[in-house]
Amino acid sequence: MDTSKEYIKMCFEAKELQDRDFFYFMSHPKEYVAEYQSKLGGIMTWLPRQDQLQEMIGKHYLRELIKIFIYWWDNNWQEHPEFASMEQLWLAFVMKEKYNKIWDGEKWAPCEK
Repeated sequence: MDTSKEYIKMCFEAKELQDRDFFYFMSHPKEYVAEYQSKLGGIMTWLPRQDQLQEMIGKHYLRELIKIFIYWWDNNWQEHPEFASMEQLWLAFVMKEKYNKIWDGEKWAPCEK
């Protein structure tokens, strides 16, 4: 499970996931949560696991999910920085597929494509 500063920042900036999954966190206290230090002080941030990120794409058979993921990667690899973990990579996939946003190194920015 990625608990790096970069992944915490990526999750913190993914407001769509943080807002949507607040009640999920409250009902699953054993989920990973990190404290991200911002200018406003400590903020609790949900860190989704890779399997949770995969579930967000929808109900697909594993083979179909992998095909969708590979297609996305093959057609968009030049847009991505070097991700340090599979969680970071799958988070980028979720944000692009569901919210049409890409990680610019600091925030999730709307994709122009």
